Amino acid sequence: MPNATGPEWLTERLTQTVALATAEVHAGGIPFAGLVADDTATVLGTGVNRVRAHRDPPTKNSVLLL
Repeated sequence: MPNATGPEWLTERLTQTVALATAEVHAGGIPFAGLVADDTATVLGTGVNRVRAHRDPPTKNSVLLL
């Protein structure tokens, strides 16, 4: 059975993602953010939802991450 706990760095990366979403709300945006990390915890990319700011539905955080 696989280990039910994640890597030790996962909580830190989740906290970073919440901080991105919170900062976006403080900047007048909506609270959606994403973060991509590899298996060594290196952050490969981040993004926040820009639909409201750009009035463009394809600018959601998952697309901006790519």
